[in-house]
Amino acid sequence: MKARRSLPTFLLLMSMLLPAGFAAADPPERTKVRIMNSPYMSWAVIHLAKANGCFDDLGIDVEFVTMRGIREGLPALAQGRLDVLPGFITPGYVNLMQRGAGIRIVADKGYMEAEGCPYRAFLASRELVASGRLDSFEGLRGLRIAGERTSTSYYALSSLLRAGNLTEDDIEWIDLPTPAKQGALEAGAVDIVNASEPWITRIVQSGAGVIWLPARDVVPGFQHSFLMFGPSLLEKDREAGMKFMVGYLRGVRIYNEGKTDHNVRVIAGETGLEETLVRDACWPPIRSTGEYDTESLLTYQSWAFEEGLIDGLVPVEGFWDPAFIEYANRVLAEEH
Repeated sequence: MKARRSLPTFLLLMSMLLPAGFAAADPPERTKVRIMNSPYMSWAVIHLAKANGCFDDLGIDVEFVTMRGIREGLPALAQGRLDVLPGFITPGYVNLMQRGAGIRIVADKGYMEAEGCPYRAFLASRELVASGRLDSFEGLRGLRIAGERTSTSYYALSSLLRAGNLTEDDIEWIDLPTPAKQGALEAGAVDIVNASEPWITRIVQSGAGVIWLPARDVVPGFQHSFLMFGPSLLEKDREAGMKFMVGYLRGVRIYNEGKTDHNVRVIAGETGLEETLVRDACWPPIRSTGEYDTESLLTYQSWAFEEGLIDGLVPVEGFWDPAFIEYANRVLAEEH
């Protein structure tokens, strides 16, 4: 009687006879990418990308890191303790790049379009707006205006004052963190605040204030937010940076589907915001290609240098690396 071959032996022989194309593909080697987390609405796209598995087949494992804002996140990025930092324009970013830190903007994360809802705006009490005092910028004279000197709110305010032929000496500027602005308006401690979402919706729905002027009216088209890579993805592992960007732009496309039930549920779950707040808030537009408006940062730098907020000017090649979105868009074009 002939001896029977065991099943494992049979399978081994068959695998040797199969063409190479039929061999099981090795799973991609996995790379952890650390990214700062925040409750801002412009972070929503990254949460959607992760929740929808946009990084899974790329071998990228996204790890969200909780920090106390950009002031902590920016040095962490430069030192390699973070790999990706979603952020908004501040003098700190420009100064670090001007001093040669290995950080670069790599993609769009939000800008002020001419039409649509206001993601950033100036808000005042309903009574102040109804009084007619703010019908002209001259009415700002002597008012208490709150914002953050190190954020885009100060740039928007400066642009507003220039439009009214006013200076900071004509108003009372109050440097106030965003979470405190609603309470300050309610208490009558300030007259006007500059805020972004989701705080705009919170202030309006609480009755503390109303939108007086969308920021886009004074800085139209301004590129306020971006995605930034540190040295770990710019220098040490650019391949991981390329793969991350593919997943990120996949997430942008999902984000741009709008306020679907799925998107609202995911964003609320990941940020801790109420679903009704997520649905009511303005979602900042993000370009599906990830293209960044470099002219915005050049204009901002000129203003910041005049104000003495930055040490020097950084050319486009010193703050913008388009290679990652160029690669990702080629990959995504092949997927469709």
